[in-house]
Amino acid sequence: MRGASTMPVGAGGASCVVQLEERVHVVEFSPFPRSAGLIAVGCGALITLGACSLQIRPGGAAEERAACNRIVEEEGLVFTRMKSYEGGARVHALAWSPDTHLGPHPQMIRFCSATADKKIRVYRSDLQGSEEVQELEGHNAYVNAVAFEPTDGHLLASVSDDNTCRIWDDSGDQQVCLPLLSPGASVCWSSAEPDKLLVGERGGRVQVYSTRSWATLLSLDCGAPSRPLMMADWSPLDPVSVGAVAGADWLLWDSSRGSWPVERKPAHLEGASQFRVDCGSCIIATVVSYPPGAVGAVRWGAYLPPQVPLDG
Repeated sequence: MRGASTMPVGAGGASCVVQLEERVHVVEFSPFPRSAGLIAVGCGALITLGACSLQIRPGGAAEERAACNRIVEEEGLVFTRMKSYEGGARVHALAWSPDTHLGPHPQMIRFCSATADKKIRVYRSDLQGSEEVQELEGHNAYVNAVAFEPTDGHLLASVSDDNTCRIWDDSGDQQVCLPLLSPGASVCWSSAEPDKLLVGERGGRVQVYSTRSWATLLSLDCGAPSRPLMMADWSPLDPVSVGAVAGADWLLWDSSRGSWPVERKPAHLEGASQFRVDCGSCIIATVVSYPPGAVGAVRWGAYLPPQVPLDG
């Protein structure tokens, strides 16, 4: 990393540009309140951890609220580099554990990576010199996504091009191997119901599993010709709503109404690669991947959860 600088970007915005020496393959913010603002960046075989924060001038709450836009414009974001790790091979997936926190001692950093050597590595640090790296082996093809169980992080899920979803425990032992019909593209736990696991498959199928019995609770289908599926995600507002990007489209399901999408709209003609739902509103974002060196694009849209009345 060569350094960081804050740059003005106009009304109501701020940016912090961090120059890296290699191409960035993956960026992951921590989604958990106790570690909000932490970010992991996979750059080649190097993983850089940092903390992002907004510079706030001293003053009362009312003054800060009144000057919020001015503060953002004038002082912007700050990136503080914390640690770097050698990933062992090119890093292409990252996930934070919910037990990560920077509060009262002992502090805890815990995250995992999936790398091009088909391994998963779990990193632990107390930021005081105690370091641990745990290697999980079992997949025999690229691991495309990893996710910690969001309550306590005692379980870790991974999906791979080897047509499996595997579940690992704290000790690094494989607990379950779920067969898939096609390569696993994405995996995530439900924040509203952590005993449910969502797995998206490249072939266009989205499966929801019970983490108590590991039985399939429901199966959703993109339908032809929306392939390949690249990413699926839960709606934080509505546990029965699931979304995904497949081919050039984004799709939404109301799982209480069947296995076929209730809505399908074009996302990117070039093909969409990522799909996310905002945790505080009915906003989705899709990302298109262009060839190296070209400019990418993000598209936002709004949707109404299927069971919410239009006059509500």
